[in-house]
Amino acid sequence: MLIGNQVPDFIVATATNAKEDNMREIETKRLFLRKLRSDDAESIFRNWASDSEVAKYVTWNVHKDINETKAILDMWLAEYDNDNCYRYGIENKADGELIGMIDVVGYYHENPVIGYCSCRRYWGNGYMTEALGAVMKELAEDGFDTFVIEAADDNVASNKVILKNGFKLVDKRDDRISEMKPQVVTINSYIMLTDKLTSRPCGGCCLSLRFYEIISILYSIFMRFSFNFIRHPPQLFHCGCDFCIHSLFHGGQ
Repeated sequence: MLIGNQVPDFIVATATNAKEDNMREIETKRLFLRKLRSDDAESIFRNWASDSEVAKYVTWNVHKDINETKAILDMWLAEYDNDNCYRYGIENKADGELIGMIDVVGYYHENPVIGYCSCRRYWGNGYMTEALGAVMKELAEDGFDTFVIEAADDNVASNKVILKNGFKLVDKRDDRISEMKPQVVTINSYIMLTDKLTSRPCGGCCLSLRFYEIISILYSIFMRFSFNFIRHPPQLFHCGCDFCIHSLFHGGQ
């Protein structure tokens, strides 16, 4: 799971989909997903930012003290002014405790890359599975149709959360989690389409890709234009089949 100020190099912090209004609060059966507030600093520090077990699998290091948490929280709060900022505090209805956060840490080909973390005391109760599903539904309502998540391979619990929400494993690589952490780990990359179909027969777009190849070759003869872009068009044309999902991450190779 990826969350915090450090994001992988392949992720950029822009997107064309813009919200019509400020980030809306979300209510699920057991949770409130809301904007973070300045008075959340103590809960953030106590519940997960100071916990080395939580920090083991995320991009940031353990916060040294509450002042570090306050400084980072101030940056997060300022980012709410950006239209493409989705950052939710996860509040447990049962006890009112802020138990974690989930946000869009960046965008890959304009698709939201989701990261999350939570308080260790609440692990194993399905809270993050519930929160992730709710956030994806909200993002879909704002016009996004494809979601990306990465998780360390040995983070068994997080990989289970991702798979329970219908994501498909599309890539594995050995890399550092972030610039803050020099150790190299195996990182799993997942993708999911809003129709939640992770593997199915081609819906016709692969045939369309062949059509675009023919057109692009003819076009290149007359215009001397490279047809690589048309050969592998953007995700606008993908139907969700394995070929298209692979093309999104690997350029059709």
